[in-house]
Amino acid sequence: MKTIILSDISNSKETIIPYGLRLAVALESEADVLHVIDPRTHQGTYSSVSDSQSISPGETLTQAETIKLEKHRVSNEMDKLLSSEGSRLNYPLKINRLIVENSLEEELEHRFALNPDCLVVVNAEADEDMFENTSEIVRLIKKAGVPVIVVPPGEKFTDIGNALMPLNIDRNNYISMKKLRFLFDHFRMTVNAVGVASQNDYTELELKAIAWRDVAKEYVLPHSTVKTNILEGKDFITTVNNYFHRNNHDLLIMVNDNNDSKKAVTDTIMFLKTIHSPALVYFPN
Repeated sequence: MKTIILSDISNSKETIIPYGLRLAVALESEADVLHVIDPRTHQGTYSSVSDSQSISPGETLTQAETIKLEKHRVSNEMDKLLSSEGSRLNYPLKINRLIVENSLEEELEHRFALNPDCLVVVNAEADEDMFENTSEIVRLIKKAGVPVIVVPPGEKFTDIGNALMPLNIDRNNYISMKKLRFLFDHFRMTVNAVGVASQNDYTELELKAIAWRDVAKEYVLPHSTVKTNILEGKDFITTVNNYFHRNNHDLLIMVNDNNDSKKAVTDTIMFLKTIHSPALVYFPN
């Protein structure tokens, strides 16, 4: 098991790296802090600073020099952050500091091939460096086929005690959920699986939810407290969102194994734009 934290060290907002490190400690996993420099976005430019060795202020930089300068800057910032955070952890966490030159998609494909049972941690806010918008984040998650925790910038890590999972009652997604057993087993959380129904469909969906709960508890979530709730409402996302915050959940879990992949992507984008809390997103391949 490995936790791969996508570095947002270039982002002007608060980094999610401390959250990822503390999550790795809680999961007793090794942590990769991965910073990807895409050469397509780092072209030659004028230097406003000096590296005191080979580059003077105002000098025209080649692409190779621009990337070298960026690696140097990121390396210094990451060293400071990891040194500070490592001293606070009070735990012998193995942290691999990785600064690579590649496209993000190609690098992640490589990392996932090496670590198929990994968990990825990524900033929820697109920084126009790694991701231009939330849709790009979701597109990458869908292609990855591994669980990804999307974290608001500056979010403080707390143990996950209460998770909410929008429930697709018409699909028995137990096999997909088994990929997340590591999370359920480590945190022994309460999993509140919810569906949304109109008044006419409420009783039928409630019975299906109870049947789903009993099977999930026995085969997938033996160490968790499992609850199901059918919420009355017209708009699925708004209803679930309001319930999430009203009941102080720590994590939103979205297992997107719906046959309608386009709707699953659209719903995920809307949830990530509006939930403003950590969300675990998984699109099984």
